[in-house]
Formats: sequence, structure tokens, C-alpha cells
Amino acid sequence: MLCLRYHDTFVTSFHPLGCSTSLDTIKTPDMSDFKSAAVTYQTSGEISENQEVEIGEGLVISMEKWKKIQLNMKDSLFVKELAVCIWGSSTLANRSLEGKSCPTTKSTPRPPLTPHKYRTLKSCFQKWLEGKNLDEEELKNRVGKLGRYVTEKIQDINKRKKKV
Repeated sequence: MLCLRYHDTFVTSFHPLGCSTSLDTIKTPDMSDFKSAAVTYQTSGEISENQEVEIGEGLVISMEKWKKIQLNMKDSLFVKELAVCIWGSSTLANRSLEGKSCPTTKSTPRPPLTPHKYRTLKSCFQKWLEGKNLDEEELKNRVGKLGRYVTEKIQDINKRKKKV
């Protein structure tokens, strides 16, 4: 468990695989320039030489993006930003949560999101929430909103595509 202090607010971070991560050095991040945040990790080899971290089931994202996602205060932003890191905007635009056609427009169904990537997203989200010391019921309710957040992100991406 790693705690970051940001303007007298503690932000809890975790290693997605449940590995123990201890802190050597921490400086308060300047959020106007995220790259200035200096955090040193002591790990047991989960971070690759090119500064990537495995978030689960073989999925790897850059350490810089992972740290930025971890600093989110809102559930929806955590999920949406991590979804873009996992699939990319162009892939999300052409997918749906479950591969079903839209009940309103009866359009052709889009392929569903990759199941193992969705499981990884859910696992990361659940562990991020567990770091907030929520009671069991609140944790379950907030994890239950995962699909809605992903669907909203897909809709946002498609709205932006239509405007262009």
C-alpha cells in the first residue's frame, strides 16, 4: 500500500497484483505539471526497465499514466482513464460493453470489450476502492457502477467523433 499526500489529502495507491510496495521517498506532487511529481518506488520487479507496470493478466501500461490514474479522486475518472489506457480511444469507439445492439436504435451490435481486459479493469477498480476503506455495502455499490462508467466513456468518445 502506498499513500501519497496531496495538499493535506491522502491518496491511497496499491499495486494491482496485491504485491507489497513500500515507499522510499515522496514529495508533494504539483498537479499543474504532473511530471514534476517525484515518487520513488521500491518494488520486487513488477516495474519493467522501460517504466511500465503490469496491472493484471499480462496488461502493461506506463508507470507515469498509472500514477496519474491513481491520483484521481472520482470513481468515474479512475475507470474512464484506465479504460482508455487499456483499450485506447479508437478501440473503445468501436466496441460495446456486452456486444448487444442498442435497444433504442436497433443498430448492428458492436463487438464486446475483451473479457480479460474488462476483468483487469474491474480488479484494479475494486482494489483502488478497497484502499479507501469503504464498508462492504458501499464497496459493492460503487463496483457495480463500473459498466455504467465504461459505457459513458464509449458514448463520450463517439459524441466527439460525430462533432468532428
